[in-house]
This record gives sequence, C-alpha cells and structure tokens, in this order.
Amino acid sequence: TTLVVGGHAPEMIIVGVGCPSAEGVTEFGRRRAIDFAPPGKSMYFDGPGAAYFRKLGMPEGGAQQADDLLAFLVDEVRPFSSRSYRIEDDHTLVGHSGGGMFANYALFARPGAFRRYIIGSPSSNAADRAVFRLEAEYAAANTDLEADVFFGAGEQELSKLSLAAWGIVSAPVLMAETLLLRQYPSLRITTRIFPGKDHLTVLADVIAEGTRAVWADWRAATKQVGKS
Repeated sequence: TTLVVGGHAPEMIIVGVGCPSAEGVTEFGRRRAIDFAPPGKSMYFDGPGAAYFRKLGMPEGGAQQADDLLAFLVDEVRPFSSRSYRIEDDHTLVGHSGGGMFANYALFARPGAFRRYIIGSPSSNAADRAVFRLEAEYAAANTDLEADVFFGAGEQELSKLSLAAWGIVSAPVLMAETLLLRQYPSLRITTRIFPGKDHLTVLADVIAEGTRAVWADWRAATKQVGKS
C-alpha cells in the first residue's frame, strides 16, 4: 500500500496461493517442494551442494510439478480473477526461496505469461539446473525477451551451509549475468545483494526494491504524462 500511495507502483490486486495453515508445517514443506520445483528425476544437481544434501540424508525428490502450478495460475486463477475484478493484462510474479525458484522457472517455461518478475533468493540450481537449461534453449530460439526482472538476495545467505548448497546467492547472480550478456532489447534486469540481511529478513527488501525496480517504466511514463 505504501508503495502505491508513494507513487512507486500502480494500484494492484495481490493474489496469494499457498497451503492452508491448518495443514501444518510438514505438509506445507511437502507441497512446497512439489509445487515450486521444476520437473525432473531429482531435486539435486552435480557438485558439492548436492553432495551436502545427500550426506544429510535428504530425499532426492522426483515429484516436482512446477508446470502444473504455473498452468493453474495462468489458465485458472487469472481468468477467474478477471471475471471478478478489474484487471489489466500486465501481471507480476513474485517468489522468494522456493517461490523464487518457481518464478525464475516460469520466466522461461512459459515466456510472456507474466510481464514482471520479482525473484528473491531462488534455489535455481534445482532439478539438474533446469532453469539454466531452459534459459539456454530460449536463447537459442529467440532474439528478444520482453520482461522486467528483479533478482535479490541477502549478504548473510552466503555464510549458511544449507543456502550455499543451493547457490541461493550465486545462482541468481549467474542468471542475471547470463541474461545481461544475451543483450535482449526489451529485457530490463536489476540485481541487488542486500548487506546484513539473511534468508528471512531480506524478504521485505526484495518486495520493496523489487516492486520499485520492475515498475520503473510505469513511473517514468506517469511522470511524462504529468509534464504534458
């Protein structure tokens, strides 16, 4: 609300999809791993990160259904919302941690489904680095990508083993660098590593700065209209 009142973003309807709190933390974690992760035989990937998880005895996964959640959001939730509310065809996908992985995946799994992406601390190495493979496939077939993308992570996430194993900071930075090098004319990228913030405290910064970043074109157009 404060970002809208302050003129940093237009009025918007926020839709949240999650697990009912009555289901408990364990069920939340199970559904989260299924819904957010790209399809694949395993959640893991080559390298010391996966070796760390396997040493802890964490399950491999293999039931990931990010495509199903993406289709649900675009093909069911959006039409339902459009019938009930005043909605423009300008949609933003926001995700943090596993949700950030999902948002990063959606950018290439269904290009154009969203115009703006706020991606916080994503575990984008998951499922044999599926997001990076999709990005390479997209780049091989396309010369432009119309999107405003914000990547954010916390400085202190670098010092926690479980987060370092996922590449929570390095993966979004690598993705941002890769996209920058693609030189897509219609793609705008902003990347922030927030000093002193950990995996939980960085979320507020990701939302606030991400919203400002991906709606920068709207602010510029609004100011231009105000001058005319």
